[in-house]
Amino acid sequence: MNSYKQLLAYRYEPGQSFLHRLDPRSKLSFAVLNTMAIALSPGFKSLGLLTATAVLAISVSTIPLRSFWQDVKGLWPLITLLLVYSIWKEQDGMVWWSWWELRLTSEGFAVFGLYALKLILIITVLQLMKMTTPLQALLTGLHRLLRPLERLHVPVSRGLFTLELAILYIPQFIDELERMLKSLKARGADYESWNVGRRWRSMLAFLSNMTIAVFQRADALATAIEARGYTPTRPRTSRVTLYWSWRDTLLLCIAAAQYIVMIRLEE
Repeated sequence: MNSYKQLLAYRYEPGQSFLHRLDPRSKLSFAVLNTMAIALSPGFKSLGLLTATAVLAISVSTIPLRSFWQDVKGLWPLITLLLVYSIWKEQDGMVWWSWWELRLTSEGFAVFGLYALKLILIITVLQLMKMTTPLQALLTGLHRLLRPLERLHVPVSRGLFTLELAILYIPQFIDELERMLKSLKARGADYESWNVGRRWRSMLAFLSNMTIAVFQRADALATAIEARGYTPTRPRTSRVTLYWSWRDTLLLCIAAAQYIVMIRLEE
């Protein structure tokens, strides 16, 4: 549960590194471009380049590797699903393991390694952006990038306000979930000894109670916001002042250079 909390919660690591001093708009742009490059990468050559870039960025940020390892540990269910998919889908290549109609082949393992590495790299890039940028600065930069959409009557301010509330309430939601699980165990609930059907029935009842608690808290928050007269769409000043410098231009040039090198590597 702690690994999921660290993966989902917004965690900022204060510092004065090169990445910490970048403008949030450039970091957001680089994160989007890098995520697209990782998702569209066709092979291990280009992924190796992107991995080297990620490792270099982590070393420049001066953030301990154990912080990223805590996030990667929360991905094990998705990585397990990728392994099952590769066993079920890919049947070509040398057979390493087989049972019934399932086979783990060399091609299947290569596909699993490719997609698992992509998933880890995407999470690492996004977590690196979050750890080096305060939440308010990140939302301000995102609002500046999406501001042209307001001319098309897209509710950018309202959407970002909802996103901010969701990010801030994720740790509280997980804490509430942990408290409810501990209270059930204190009353003698032993999930490990139950069969699958009983586990599903108890989980449905548990999720129903959690849903009711979430809606009650959301209703109380909406009432508090309305009582204070807060309207997200009204123009207001910002506590964060953004500055674009040569560092930000250099970061975008690195992102563009990555695409050029990736095309050359895969030719």
